[in-house]
Amino acid sequence: MAKTIAIANDVYQMLSKEKEGDESFSDVIRRLSKRKRSLLEFAGAWADIPKEEFRKMEEAWRWANQPLDEALGRRRKRNAVP
Repeated sequence: MAKTIAIANDVYQMLSKEKEGDESFSDVIRRLSKRKRSLLEFAGAWADIPKEEFRKMEEAWRWANQPLDEALGRRRKRNAVP
């Protein structure tokens, strides 16, 4: 079932620029809504997180980004150079 919506002129222009070939506006909106979003879009949502909780999140990010051997407490074996 089709619905009619009103959009501002600038939004119409943006959608028009996004159209590919004979794509309908519905197709454009559908395609754009499937895009993966950047975490930066949600950065403002983190403004209300208490500092201590955010610090714990940062620690978790650092831990997740370290090499596996380091995370497991193993020392890497160096290959002998011939």
